Amino acid sequence: MHEVTDKLQEEFEKPTKKKLSLFSSDEGGIIGAMAALTIGLLLARHHLIFGAYPLGIALVASLPTLVWPSLIGVIVGSLTLGTNGLILVACAITSIVVRLFTCRGDIEKPLFGEGLLLRMCAAIIGGFVAAVYECISAGISLATILNSLTMILLTPLLTFVFSGLFSESISIIHVFTRSFDLSLKGKTDSQKYDVIFFQCSSLVALFLISLSLSEISLFGIGANFIFISLATLLSAKRLGAPRAMAIGFVSSLGTSATTSVAFSLIGLVFGLTFSFGVGGALISAGAAAAIWSVYASGAEGLLSILPEYAIAATIASPILKSMQKMKNEESAESQSAADMAGIFSLSYRSKYSGSLDSLEVSLSSLSSVIRAFSPSSDVPCEDELLAILEEVEEEICGDCGDLDFCQREDIFPARKNREKLLKILMQGKEITPADINTDTEFCTSPEKFSQEINLRTAELYQEKFRASLMAVGADQYDLIGKLISEARLTDRLEKSPDNRLAERLAAELKNMGFPTTAVKVFGERKKKFIIAMEDEDGKDITRAEILQKIEATCGMAIGSPEFFRKDKCALLECGVKKSYDAEFAISSSSGGGEISGDTTMAFHGADDRFYAICSDGMGSGEEAKRTSEFSCRFLRSALEAGSPETALHLLNSILRGRGKECSATIDIFALDTLNGSATFIKSGAAPSFVKRDTSIFRIKSATAPIGLMKTIDSERIQVEIRGGDYVIMLSDGVSEVAEESPWLLELLSRAPKETPKAYAEHILSEAKKHSKSRDDMSVLVVKIIKTHSPKS
Repeated sequence: MHEVTDKLQEEFEKPTKKKLSLFSSDEGGIIGAMAALTIGLLLARHHLIFGAYPLGIALVASLPTLVWPSLIGVIVGSLTLGTNGLILVACAITSIVVRLFTCRGDIEKPLFGEGLLLRMCAAIIGGFVAAVYECISAGISLATILNSLTMILLTPLLTFVFSGLFSESISIIHVFTRSFDLSLKGKTDSQKYDVIFFQCSSLVALFLISLSLSEISLFGIGANFIFISLATLLSAKRLGAPRAMAIGFVSSLGTSATTSVAFSLIGLVFGLTFSFGVGGALISAGAAAAIWSVYASGAEGLLSILPEYAIAATIASPILKSMQKMKNEESAESQSAADMAGIFSLSYRSKYSGSLDSLEVSLSSLSSVIRAFSPSSDVPCEDELLAILEEVEEEICGDCGDLDFCQREDIFPARKNREKLLKILMQGKEITPADINTDTEFCTSPEKFSQEINLRTAELYQEKFRASLMAVGADQYDLIGKLISEARLTDRLEKSPDNRLAERLAAELKNMGFPTTAVKVFGERKKKFIIAMEDEDGKDITRAEILQKIEATCGMAIGSPEFFRKDKCALLECGVKKSYDAEFAISSSSGGGEISGDTTMAFHGADDRFYAICSDGMGSGEEAKRTSEFSCRFLRSALEAGSPETALHLLNSILRGRGKECSATIDIFALDTLNGSATFIKSGAAPSFVKRDTSIFRIKSATAPIGLMKTIDSERIQVEIRGGDYVIMLSDGVSEVAEESPWLLELLSRAPKETPKAYAEHILSEAKKHSKSRDDMSVLVVKIIKTHSPKS
């Protein structure tokens, strides 16, 4: 199941090309072309308001594709209308010419893919030409003026109404070539607008088509009633009973209220009873319409509907059976794809533990950092170890039978070897019997000496360790527990399904004409996409449009996909990747002494985040350097484990636990390289700056350093970051108050240097020239790089 075929990868990497063929399957095929031709013919022949004919030209102006079949239909329909027909032909040709000149020839867009406003303008020009032609040929009169106004005003309005049938996300062409979803669930506001507009446009178009067909009849059988019956039956199967009821009512509204109710009943009853079989549903729908017609208009009403409905039912029966068969096959395919997607989803959720894994590594590294910084109260000092040696010597020698001999001959190996034994113990090693005796003297009890010294040293170590554990406050244990809780919560969020996004993506793929798909989306920040479909040869699952649609739907960059096969199903699995990156450089110098109390670092975290940290240890010299260096090293490890706020609380607790004044300023810049969200977290730090072209944004906060108070005083500031921006972080030695350093604002307003390194060194050099203090100075420059922009 996990085998990735070379063919799938090759197919995915092939570039896709747009086809401009008007009769290609991507643009509706022959069925769509015939439909456009037929509708164009019908609408061109129908009067609308004062005897004008704007419907055909409105259709031509509305169609972004299949323009030529529609134009041919308009011309054929118009030529049978005499002078009025010539008006409509001139109008249609004018519209086409205008749009030809406005087409920019971009092969990435379909022919006549202009915006709606441009198409409406083309319709106005066409209507104006027709109006002028009619006034010249028929003379100026009240009738010609009204007709002219109708052509100019009504044509663009109808163009707008018809455009809802040919929007980008959903089109009338999909009815013939694709399955599509008209529900509003899980859609954006823009998608909801397209769906509603499409349905309203469809109702208007069906009404006008049925109105155009009302003049056509054979042996008393009306073509419009056959059309309405077919449209109602097919829409009931495809779209459901409520929409079919609306279609039946609106499309027949131009004939009479009686027939409108009858056809709405056909749509409602047929949609509700179709599950019992095609034949039974057709009979029950016909019976409902017949009962209503007899009730409303007697035998005349029955005869006006029943023959047309019988013809439509005969034509629709094989189509409906075919649609049902296709739906059953789609359902079986969908279940296979859903099962495959479910297996991969279960595997992903059971294995994912990214934050807990990071926490394990972080806590391990934190322990060594804290141990190196902590006071050595849990390690015995030299005086304590020396006291052990003296006590053991006094006790063992005092009970020894050879004490008188050793006193007369001045033989005390343990006493004369005391410095050597003390050095061994200070190194954390054990004493051996061989370490007791000197080269010229020996003791009769070296084993007893070594055992007793080692035992008492071990007891001292245990006592010190217990005391150090008792010194750790309960709040620190609470904070470590909070880190674990945050890691669990993060993992839970990244494993949780995003059903709303999955439904949107499934609807988008369905509208694009892909086979029945099963879509699973997981994660809040690090999205995981699993898409399965029936695809025996791999031509669909590897289409680049799928990744493009994923990117457009979630608004994030998508990484390289993996493909899997099982029987006839294929599966795509992919996640998000970095949309941003950062280059950085650091430049610093000490103030009056050789040791700088500033520590600055920047690094890429394991969770696709970038961090830059500046810390200034309060005081001067070695202690200030040690505090700021520990703070940065601690945060580097802790930021991998949980939120910055929790890390700062834990750092504050540790600094206060040292038992003496120990504090440092903290300035953190955090960039999420997946989505570009950026945050500053400041505790007593100097202002930072974001430079965008010639604009400068100052980030400042009036807070206290870490370690001074029991509760931390920090501020989180959300900022907007774009590709090409520079983030400049400074220690207070460079500029404690920006208003007191006009040279800094003037420098930052100028163009930056070629590289972050040159920029940081330039800022530091200028700071040395203008600064009157001899404080430590540090400059950290970060350049934001946009690595990928998702296609919309």
